[in-house]
Amino acid sequence: SRIYVGYKTRINTVADNYGPDAARDVAVAITTNGPASAFKITTVPAGWSCGLDTGYPTARFLCSLDVGATMAQGQRPEFVLTFTAPASMANGNLIVGAGISSATADPSVGNNENSYSLRIDPLRGITLPQIPTN
Repeated sequence: SRIYVGYKTRINTVADNYGPDAARDVAVAITTNGPASAFKITTVPAGWSCGLDTGYPTARFLCSLDVGATMAQGQRPEFVLTFTAPASMANGNLIVGAGISSATADPSVGNNENSYSLRIDPLRGITLPQIPTN
């Protein structure tokens, strides 16, 4: 996929609990290679808190399930960010990675992280149509 400098892009991250148990003390980290100033978190699921990790060199959001709450098997909370690609990232890639952890034993830790990349292109020039002259 491609995105363009200056355009706002929606970034969705879904965390799944494949089970077999409900998870407690759940945390999700959404890490990017883009500057924090280019991102906003726009949707945080009910029962979750999210914040920008200001000590990280690029945009990284740390989210946690409320204390005492559990994430049931089959639950899929969705976190939504918006990203406006800065000119400094033109002709590069935005990389978004997410990881989930919990205090509950996980029989399959191999599916706790994922990432993807989006190509950032410079703003395309607009060509105006020719106006016929007589």
